[in-house]
Amino acid sequence: RHRATAAQGGQFGWFGPSRGGPMAANRLLEDSHRSLRADGPGPQMAVRSPERYTLVVMGRARVGKTAITIRYTSANFVQVYDPTIEDTHLKHTTIASSPASLEILDTAGDDAYRPLRRSWMQHGAGDAGFLFVFSLVDRQTFDELEAFRDELLDLYRDDPPPSVLVANKCDMDRGQWVVSDEEVMTLRAQWRNCRQVVYTSASSGRNVAEAFEPLCAAVRERSLVRRRQAREREAAAQHQALTANGSRCRCSRCRYRLAQCVDACAVS
Repeated sequence: RHRATAAQGGQFGWFGPSRGGPMAANRLLEDSHRSLRADGPGPQMAVRSPERYTLVVMGRARVGKTAITIRYTSANFVQVYDPTIEDTHLKHTTIASSPASLEILDTAGDDAYRPLRRSWMQHGAGDAGFLFVFSLVDRQTFDELEAFRDELLDLYRDDPPPSVLVANKCDMDRGQWVVSDEEVMTLRAQWRNCRQVVYTSASSGRNVAEAFEPLCAAVRERSLVRRRQAREREAAAQHQALTANGSRCRCSRCRYRLAQCVDACAVS
């Protein structure tokens, strides 16, 4: 389109009047195209797709699960209590210097939805991280975390996912707290793969990001380890198959039997 415009326009090039006629206009177009090629995104400037991670927020009702989730994802504080059944929130951030897209599942805490708890713990096919939230001014919400812990560890006996204990409403006067620091640390010690305890305030935003982002980094680390282990298992299975067939088959490159070929010419 640009070339046709220059050829038909006579004294007018791409950017306006020119004194050199069509030849000058064409030169101007070519210079512009070269500039676009030099400045364009090109392969060397390709944008990396964000890694996707899943976090699940669990705990009893009225502990502030939705409040801290919305505070983290949109920097807003929700003051009106609206019981959640199941909501999904998205957050774009940076984890380990790489772009990341977080899917945060906010779950219900009422007893009526207890049968759904196990399916929420299976969300993300075992690659999710979990935030277990309790209120520092409600003793029952802390005591019932043991049931959450037992169910999670029963579901993931050999390889429990990373978790974080979130002590919410830390902005309340400390004299109103009904859970001691020692009790919280004792629960953490009994919780396999519990990464940290974070004291948060949804109303002020205190430590909210610190509850989510280190957990996401732990999920990333676990995912990388599991992928590497899967590759190692696949390689071992392939090697075993080569060894089993080595007495009958030969490699087309080195002519060794396949059992010796792996070391001879590094064919995998």
